[in-house]
Amino acid sequence: MAIVIEKEKKGMGLSAVLVTLGIMLALFGATYYLFFAPVPGIEILSSPEVQKAAQISTITLDTSSITGSPVLNVLKSHVGPPAQGSFGRENPFLPFVAAQQQPSAATR
Repeated sequence: MAIVIEKEKKGMGLSAVLVTLGIMLALFGATYYLFFAPVPGIEILSSPEVQKAAQISTITLDTSSITGSPVLNVLKSHVGPPAQGSFGRENPFLPFVAAQQQPSAATR
C-alpha cells in the first residue's frame, strides 16, 4: 500500500479577498460617479477680462458720425485702383522650356 502525503491547499487568503473587494468597490464607485451621479450645477464665475469683453461687446457704434466726419472727407487717396493683371500660364502642366517656345495667345 502506498501512502500519499499531500500538502493542504490553502484557499484565497484574507489579504487577497480584501484586495479584490477593494478593487471591486473602486470600480463600482467610479462607475456610479461617471454615469449615474447627478451633475452639479455650473457656477458662472468670470474673470475681469471676460467681464470687460462683455462690456465692450455691448457698445454700439454710430457709423454716420464717422462717415460724415469732416476730417475723413479731407483725406486724399494716394493709391490708385489695382491694375488688371494676368496670372499663371496658359497651360500650367507644360515644362518651363516648352512654355517659352509655345506662342502666347496674344500673338495668335
